[in-house]
Amino acid sequence: MSALDLYRKHGTSDAAFSNWRRKCGGMEVADAKRPKAREAENAKLKKMLA
Repeated sequence: MSALDLYRKHGTSDAAFSNWRRKCGGMEVADAKRPKAREAENAKLKKMLA
């Protein structure tokens, strides 16, 4: 299956995939989990502040 077929199947574009790859392409699993943990911690702190 070609890359273009995969883009069509999942409803995305070549540009969107290229942007994602530039942003996240070299990340390991642990690196990808870190931003989610920060978001959760920030939400918790905002609730404490409010």
